[in-house]
Amino acid sequence: MQIDQGDFILSEAELSAALSDVGRTPNGLGIGPIEGIDVSGGTGDSLEPSVRPVFDRAMTTLVAPTKIARFHYTVADESISRSLLAWAPGADDDVVALVGTGENRRVSNRSQSSLRLLISRLLAANDTLIEEGISLFLSTGAIMVFLAIAEHLRLVRYHAIQTHATPYNIFNQEEIEARLAAAGVEDFRWPLLFLDKVMPAPIAGALTSKDVDAAMDELILAGLVDSVDETAQLRVYELAGPGVRICDGLLHEVAKVALGISAFRDDGEIGHEVMLLVRSGFDLFLFDLAGQQGAIASLGASSLDELMKGALRPPSALPTEGDALSAPEQHAASSASSSAPSTLSCPNCGLALRADARFCSQCGAAIVSTPAPGRKAAKVCPVCGHSNRANSDFCVQCGTELPES
Repeated sequence: MQIDQGDFILSEAELSAALSDVGRTPNGLGIGPIEGIDVSGGTGDSLEPSVRPVFDRAMTTLVAPTKIARFHYTVADESISRSLLAWAPGADDDVVALVGTGENRRVSNRSQSSLRLLISRLLAANDTLIEEGISLFLSTGAIMVFLAIAEHLRLVRYHAIQTHATPYNIFNQEEIEARLAAAGVEDFRWPLLFLDKVMPAPIAGALTSKDVDAAMDELILAGLVDSVDETAQLRVYELAGPGVRICDGLLHEVAKVALGISAFRDDGEIGHEVMLLVRSGFDLFLFDLAGQQGAIASLGASSLDELMKGALRPPSALPTEGDALSAPEQHAASSASSSAPSTLSCPNCGLALRADARFCSQCGAAIVSTPAPGRKAAKVCPVCGHSNRANSDFCVQCGTELPES
């Protein structure tokens, strides 16, 4: 074992021995010794007495945490970093991080603020990032199907590049089901496959054909997808409205972060929430899956920071009700401290909300928003229907000159 700037560097055998020395069985969230590795030698007394308590507390936290997060990120699809974050009972601002570094494992203590800063830097969340006003409440099944649609259209685009052809932007249910079935493949460059690795259960097999059909109808009602041909044996679809914008962000992503959060609720059960954050050249999109409900939203820098404050908060502050954690709820709560009047109602539970609320503070539902005063809506191309930025003069899809709004 080595110590590097306060971090502990261990081999797999040393980590297994240290976890075994804790003398406790993992509590359902924690990890134990790696199977097949001899731990009889223990970790010995190689550590100085002054750092031994810090090391022992980190090992105990990994074995019996009250909250964990699988934290994966990639920039420019060059490589992937995978970490396990663990919170100890009564933890305030101390998070234990376990990261793979080649053949070794690095164990470190991180603060919530340092993790928020890392995520902000990874996603280039600065003042130039503009929220596009996209905020949709959807089922988790519909969100997974939408990600599968983007995956399929990305595959079509790559094939068109190889064959020097024009990509087609229509799809059918059978093609989307094929993408969902392949979600378990190990390839971090694809958002759906990347998301799958932090899910509490595999995406492949999670949705039946009936579920996918219902999700398609939900996406049509949300204005993300249109049905092109309902007379054929297989219904044919195309992207619509904000669906085009979101899919473009996924097709041209430059960085992405996935957080799979699990924690004990007051009733002793484990709640789960999964967040996928995708940064494109212009936008930052959140795909949030919590229990059976979720949200797709565009975020700015301040919204991202508030969201991460909720996601990375200590377990002592977790919600006591509901089937899952709700990070969107924390984003709304940050707005509730102001005295602005409530002028919106949640479309899901009916709770009265502030006029600028993005998420419901009671159920976590996303609040569909309209462009803020002074902000122009996206320009829709009259030829191909592509949604362009409000200040665009020409369509980025077909080159048509756009009318003044």
